[in-house]
Amino acid sequence: MRMGPTRTATAADSARAATVVAAARAALGQYVDVKVAERDGYFRNMPWLEEQPIYHYNSVQNSDAAKRGEFDPSKPVSLLYKKNDRGQLTLVGAMYGTSTSAAPDSLDAVLPISMAHWHQHVNLCYPGPTASRHWSGKVDAGFVFLMKLLLSITSAAECEAAGGRFVASEAGWMAHVYMFAGSNDPKAIWDADDVGSSMGMQMTHPPANLP
Repeated sequence: MRMGPTRTATAADSARAATVVAAARAALGQYVDVKVAERDGYFRNMPWLEEQPIYHYNSVQNSDAAKRGEFDPSKPVSLLYKKNDRGQLTLVGAMYGTSTSAAPDSLDAVLPISMAHWHQHVNLCYPGPTASRHWSGKVDAGFVFLMKLLLSITSAAECEAAGGRFVASEAGWMAHVYMFAGSNDPKAIWDADDVGSSMGMQMTHPPANLP
């Protein structure tokens, strides 16, 4: 996880962030029912993994628009769901994105960098032909072990040695906004990715400046 730049929030940042949240709530409230999201083209990421801290329902169309630098609060890259105590998916937020090459000013133009936790997924090791031979094809203990092994690798050389496929950067910049998590507190809406939060996303890397 590579964290984006940050700064101290201004009154203008807070006002702009509140406008985004209001627009998103008005447009995305219909997706409280996940079947409505699926009807509109959102699909579940990693459908074979039953237990996830946060379930991402992705939109290819919205993702392509985000990579072109387009931004619309009503068209997130992903809708974010969390299971409640009854095992039902509950809408908690949305993920927005932009291109991999976006500079700090471009990130800020989409969502204030003082509010949003912009991040990228980098230095990834996916199962390659060699590693895949150790997978039975089922989501079993062997598969979980394989994924934990590959997720612990952060260099191309280690990935190759493990029989994996190294990817330096996946997708573009992204940020989660928890406008449906049950709170109007800006900190809860924008900072829920912090370690120890109820969202459980475990983003442990501190913010860093972009090159």
